[in-house]
Amino acid sequence: MKVATFNLCCDVAKDGDIAWSVRLPLIKRIIREEAFDVFGAQELVPHQLRDLNMESPYAHYSLFRDGGETGEAISIFYLKARFDLLETGHFWLSETEQVPSFYEDAAFPRTCIWVKLLDTQTGNSFYVYNTHFDHISSKARTYSAELLQKNLPQDAPLILLGDFNSTRQSEAYQLLNTTFQNAGETNLQSTYNDFSLDEKNHEEIDFIFTQQFHVEQFYVVTKTFDGLFASDHYPVVALLSL
Repeated sequence: MKVATFNLCCDVAKDGDIAWSVRLPLIKRIIREEAFDVFGAQELVPHQLRDLNMESPYAHYSLFRDGGETGEAISIFYLKARFDLLETGHFWLSETEQVPSFYEDAAFPRTCIWVKLLDTQTGNSFYVYNTHFDHISSKARTYSAELLQKNLPQDAPLILLGDFNSTRQSEAYQLLNTTFQNAGETNLQSTYNDFSLDEKNHEEIDFIFTQQFHVEQFYVVTKTFDGLFASDHYPVVALLSL
């Protein structure tokens, strides 16, 4: 089963090389060529989510961070032909998890969503979690990691995807890495590219963590298209089996 996490960058430019109208076909091409079975996406504003979902072989479970239908969403996409949706859920990365909210000095409300899927090819069921940690507050990121440690099941197969805005040296990463397996443990490739080949701003901040899965392959899709970037993050991909 091929899974990925892909921060698609919210629609911040109306023209130029990073406009959504330019990037959307590149994103769709990557998804089609890589043939993800399941992938988590971050930073989708409403029209981006609609555009991505048109004529798509994927179903999705999504949540906008304000709890309504505006702002940015995170989503879990899964192939309709392969998976049955068994359960869904979500919580905010705050001290009031069940209502739209944010933690102390975080810049925005941050969320975590999850689905329980049945793989009709294998008969196995498993959980997929997707999240996007705050980009400003390290304290909020650490709290978010602690919350995931508390809320995620400890006795079931699961995949944790996301943009954690955290490097391997951070406390948030260290907490998660003690609880879950980093599918890209030996990865040396940056996942954030800043829409540039200049590596001075590149970082590895997007991860795939697993529990009870075997990691068969891991890689980062670093392709560009005649100098154009699909997003300011590269897709992070793992081939997993139970």
